Amino acid sequence: MADAAPSVEVRTAREGDLAAVCDIVNWAIENTHYNFHAEPLTTEHWRSEWTVGRERHPWLVAESGGEVVGVAYAGRYKTRRAYDWAVETTVYVSHLHHRRGVGSALYQALLPILTAQGFHTAIGVIALPNPGSVALHERCGFVTAGETPRVGWKFERWWGVGQWQKMLQNETHVPSEPLPVAEAVQRLDREVKR
Repeated sequence: MADAAPSVEVRTAREGDLAAVCDIVNWAIENTHYNFHAEPLTTEHWRSEWTVGRERHPWLVAESGGEVVGVAYAGRYKTRRAYDWAVETTVYVSHLHHRRGVGSALYQALLPILTAQGFHTAIGVIALPNPGSVALHERCGFVTAGETPRVGWKFERWWGVGQWQKMLQNETHVPSEPLPVAEAVQRLDREVKR
């Protein structure tokens, strides 16, 4: 009988995780059309992104057997003020850990934080075709919100992108300034302990 796969623990990303995040994303950049970067990124790039964004937007990693095997984070959807309550969500799973529930575990942790912060909607932007990412988003409650065909050139051909959207609040939600990540996580922890 085969050994069961190690369990997955999702936690807040730390600076020491960024080299592993870089490796996971660079594999996708170099081997798939799922990320439109043409060249691998550096750990310094990820350190800058994480440092600037982590107070307002959550950054999470999935660990299995002591190894970082996935990352999920949110960021600004667009820069105009009216979009301040929309976030773009991103999930990458190590190619060695696909189809093991890592992406679902990351979203199951990320989406409640975004909801507790007061964000109104989450948007996943997916380079198409990508049936695995589409299935992940739909399992997590996202619905298709549109497609832009032939918008990205990579590997000597054109690729489209689709948007999948998940409403985090109801239509009567009147926004206030989103809570910082740490405050939202504390609020969720208090609710779990009740």
